[in-house]
Amino acid sequence: LQNKPTPRPLLEAISASEESTQQFQLRNDTSLHMYISDNPCGDATIYRIKKSSSNISTDQPETSINFTGAKIILSGSNGQSVVKQDESISSTLTCSSAAGSKQESSTVITVGREDVQQLGALRLKSSRSNIPSHLRSMSMSCSDKLVRWGVLGLGGALLSMYIPNPIVLSSICVSKDPRAVDGNADLGQLDALRRAVKERIESALMSIAEKEKGWNVKPPEVAVVTDVFENSKSSSEFRHDAKMN
Repeated sequence: LQNKPTPRPLLEAISASEESTQQFQLRNDTSLHMYISDNPCGDATIYRIKKSSSNISTDQPETSINFTGAKIILSGSNGQSVVKQDESISSTLTCSSAAGSKQESSTVITVGREDVQQLGALRLKSSRSNIPSHLRSMSMSCSDKLVRWGVLGLGGALLSMYIPNPIVLSSICVSKDPRAVDGNADLGQLDALRRAVKERIESALMSIAEKEKGWNVKPPEVAVVTDVFENSKSSSEFRHDAKMN
């Protein structure tokens, strides 16, 4: 049998006293990179695409703004308004998590369906409108999750006992959407990725730096590769639309 190379450890121990729990950190010569086949759901999916009815071979195809499907959060669990509700919100829904105990009350969040999509807003994952409120997804959209991980790190509270320094991504790379309109500086696919992930992380880190000294976290670089992943959701929708036309 061929000898396989020994896997290189990602973590290294931090010197600690005998009384304290042994802690670790990511090796200095190690970085983490994420590849995604499509722009993450939520704010990062709001970019300009070619309309399915247009001829994609023309120099200036008819375009539209991609619809995220993720539900915008209108009010938090305390009932405080997060986003001003106006004529751009066509309908509202209520999401509630079941209480875990008799003492614990359920979390209720009001979300809305947008006719005109707002940029930079918090959203929950998409779900059908006819699902009972306690069965709807309470998960953050993928764009918002990436922002949270970019600020607080990939590990949760339990892991922070052993890895105190946040482990963050160095880069996020996404496959090209075949429907995306190239060269659109305002609402292009890469611009949406920068706006929804990197710039929001930068903004949050600047706020933290003013209050929390020593929070040494850098935002990830973002990129869209030139190749199209044939099995991605956007590629499947592109092929389906081409067959229908």
